[in-house]
Amino acid sequence: MAHKAVAVAAEMEATSPDVPRIDALFLVHDTDGDEEVRERLRDGARGRDAPPRFKVIVAAPHPESEAWVIAGAASWLAPGQAQHGEERKRLGFNPIIQPERLSANRGADKRDAKRVCEALLGAHGDAYQAWERCWKETPLEEIEQNGARAGLRAYTHELEQTLLPLLGDPRPQDDRQR
Repeated sequence: MAHKAVAVAAEMEATSPDVPRIDALFLVHDTDGDEEVRERLRDGARGRDAPPRFKVIVAAPHPESEAWVIAGAASWLAPGQAQHGEERKRLGFNPIIQPERLSANRGADKRDAKRVCEALLGAHGDAYQAWERCWKETPLEEIEQNGARAGLRAYTHELEQTLLPLLGDPRPQDDRQR
């Protein structure tokens, strides 16, 4: 999948005059509980041919994207603390600081990430405002700390190393304010 995505992007850039230059390609896929997905995406992006001209950034939420959402829920969940307390008790752990312990695609599993996300944030359907609050209103350091073992810190680190220089941030990583 990753190899094909990189090959298609490279081909489009090379052969379609209407396609603007590609500087970065994002490969995004939940791990669905398989922690090796990120590395397989990275290996696939390298491919068998010469590496692509553009940067490839991998986002692999573990076990699902909802784990990354839940990692940012603590700072604004105060009005819903009852739901948070109930989920902690039901699960036997705090899903906000241990989202990697959630499960994927197991509707009957009480740790199902989608189920826990809905219990904490409410049903979202196609309205992701509650999810946005998790990312926009929670300090990045808190989200990264909570979601580190769920692959979130690896992703933000890759953004810092790969994307920020493309956007013109000339400072070395160690000098960047987050």
